[in-house]
Amino acid sequence: MMSSPGTDLENEEIRSMYDIETSKLGEKLVIIHRIIYVGCLKKETENGLSVAGQIQTDIANLRDKDDETLSGLMLMFTKHFIQILECSEKMIVNVARYLSSKNKSNLVQSAKFISILHDIPQRLFKVVHISALDIQDQNLNSYQPTESVLKLIIETVTQMLKLGSQIVKLPKAEIVKCLENLHGEHPELLPQQAVLNYFLQENNKTLMSMAHFVDLHDHPFDVTFESGIQQLVTRYPKQKNVVLKGPS
Repeated sequence: MMSSPGTDLENEEIRSMYDIETSKLGEKLVIIHRIIYVGCLKKETENGLSVAGQIQTDIANLRDKDDETLSGLMLMFTKHFIQILECSEKMIVNVARYLSSKNKSNLVQSAKFISILHDIPQRLFKVVHISALDIQDQNLNSYQPTESVLKLIIETVTQMLKLGSQIVKLPKAEIVKCLENLHGEHPELLPQQAVLNYFLQENNKTLMSMAHFVDLHDHPFDVTFESGIQQLVTRYPKQKNVVLKGPS
C-alpha cells in the first residue's frame, strides 16, 4: 500500500544540519569550552582545600550526565580563588547560575568571568586539579594598578594557562607538590590576590558578573532578518577568546 503524498514528511523527524553532520560520524560531537573566572568567598577560610573541594562537588552535581567530563585547575587563597574550567556550553550557564545564587549554602560571595574560549580543539587538563594556597596579602584594598584592566586580564589568563601547561607534563604524584610550592618556586605563574580582588570590585565594570551573564542568557531578544523571519537570539558573546564586559 502506497502512502499518501506528504505522509512520510509529516512523520519524519526534522533534523538540523548539526544532527545530519554528526550522524555521519556515528556519534554526537563533544564540543568543549574553556572558561576562566575569579571569585571571592563569603568569609576567609583556613581550610581552603576543603572549601575548594565543596565548590567543585557542587559544580560536578550541576552536570546533566554523570559521565560528562569536567577538567581544569582551581587555585584557592584564603578568601579569593581563580579557576579554569573545561566543560560543555550548558555547564557554563549552570556554573554561572550556581556562583550567582544567593542560597545560604553557597560559599561564594561574588564571581566574574575573565575569559571564555569556545570550541577548543582539545582539553589542556584531564581532571580538575585543586590547590589551596595559604598566602596572606595585606594590600588587597590599597592596590592601585599601573596597567590597564585589559592588560591585567591578559597577564592573568596567560599565567593560568602557562601554569596548566607546566603541571600537565608532570607525573600525577608530582602535581600536588608543584602546586604546593608554587609561591616559592614559580611565583611568576601565580596570579596576585590583589589583582583578583581588583577584578571583583563593584566599580570595575570591565568584567561581567555571573548574575549579569545569567540575565543575558535568560532574556534573549528578537532579531528580524531581511527575509522577515524573526529569531530569538541569546545575548551573551559566542566569539572565541572573549573578555566579557559588564553593563556600561
